[in-house]
Amino acid sequence: MDIRQINEDLFEIGGLVRIERGPARHQAKATAELLSDECTAAHYQVGMADAAGKVIELGKTMTYLDWQGERGWYLYVLIRRRHWLEYAFAADQEAALEQAKALAAAPIWPVEPDDVAGEAWRERRKGLPQD
Repeated sequence: MDIRQINEDLFEIGGLVRIERGPARHQAKATAELLSDECTAAHYQVGMADAAGKVIELGKTMTYLDWQGERGWYLYVLIRRRHWLEYAFAADQEAALEQAKALAAAPIWPVEPDDVAGEAWRERRKGLPQD
């Protein structure tokens, strides 16, 4: 299996899967405390987009990247030989690499974008490491 380290935060496995270190994504109720600059980045404000692209409303669930917390590893799969689609998140590099190697070795390529969320993708994921 070809594992290429692009930089200290990015690896590509078999040309089909990437792992990249980044802040963990969390969901929580939007409160004044959570939206304060002490808890989340300054751009998380009522009326602005959260990390999932949804408008932040007080009292509703929002998604944010925790830049102050521990970082983990995002797994991405290559679709249509040109787009990287987020697949999973792993807390440590070793677990991410193992999951990425299993994905790269699986006979599920190429994946079409509309298939990723569909039943065919779920069927092909069976038996693979899950997030």
